[in-house]
Amino acid sequence: MSVKDHSANSRNEGMLENANGIGSSSDSECSDVIKFYIRVEDDVITEAKFQCDGCETSVACGSITTELARGKHLDEAAEIAGETIVQALGGLAAEYRHCGATAAEALSAAIWDYTVHAIEDRAS
Repeated sequence: MSVKDHSANSRNEGMLENANGIGSSSDSECSDVIKFYIRVEDDVITEAKFQCDGCETSVACGSITTELARGKHLDEAAEIAGETIVQALGGLAAEYRHCGATAAEALSAAIWDYTVHAIEDRAS
């Protein structure tokens, strides 16, 4: 998998209408924004989509992150780091490595959003 492949043929791009976790992250270095939508059932991410307002590398990072997260237990998906994303794409030039971190932060925010709402739902 490569940046060119995932930017030209991004996977899972768009809004996920039945998402129960939504999170976003922006990068102060380049102002790219990535937003993640996840659908979680029994603490497993069953669906993941993203929207990106940014460069091709950010699109590629969002795309590969959806593939890395899908089918993972929340605890395992929460461990997906920027470096994991960079490695999954076969590496990135130093000036684009922050795109992986932005995607990881957006996924983490979506997991957090799901977790908070799940706790609130159980409490009520």
